[in-house]
Amino acid sequence: MQSINSRVLKWAHLIYADRLQNMDEQLTYDPHLEWRNSLKRAWAVHRLCNLLRAGVFMFHYMKKDGSIREAIGTLQFKHIPVEQQPKGIANRHNIVRYVAYYDLRKHEWRSFDITQVHLTCIYECHQDWTPDSLLEFNLSV
Repeated sequence: MQSINSRVLKWAHLIYADRLQNMDEQLTYDPHLEWRNSLKRAWAVHRLCNLLRAGVFMFHYMKKDGSIREAIGTLQFKHIPVEQQPKGIANRHNIVRYVAYYDLRKHEWRSFDITQVHLTCIYECHQDWTPDSLLEFNLSV
């Protein structure tokens, strides 16, 4: 089993490499600052994953086309229809860059690229959630 710190460091490395690859070569940057920001974002993704395992949450992330998706998702089976629950254990060693969740608005599985996620805050939804019944959780990313 992979340790938490190992997973977060892999995510931070992916975020850091992606940021360096997308930077203009003419710009000067501080690699220590970039690494620190990458670690912050990786820990925010880790906290989001833990929250999705604990309940229903609303969060925002950037899609590949650049638009922002507002998602209400979970990883708790009690909120996922039986026919859409996972049937076995996936080989997660190859799926490091993406985080999967069940979207309760679309009633489908979705995933986001950890290098594209820009979490500012997420909201906890109650058992009988509606978009109006949200409590804010600041991730301070």
